[in-house]
Amino acid sequence: MKLYQRAPTEPRVRFNEFKEMFNLTEYTARNLVRIRTFPSIRLGSRYYIDVDRAVEWFKKNEEKGVKFQ
Repeated sequence: MKLYQRAPTEPRVRFNEFKEMFNLTEYTARNLVRIRTFPSIRLGSRYYIDVDRAVEWFKKNEEKGVKFQ
């Protein structure tokens, strides 16, 4: 299963890049970064997401009902 469209050049990407890579709505992406176990970090008012760890998080949480296409 392909979870994102291109390989990131940086280990972490900004919120908007993450949203586009995974083809998520603004609402869904914002809810994800607010989950404590999701691999994101907030610096000031910006969120940064570790893409590799996010993919692992999605795979791990599929069993719990998190579904991504």
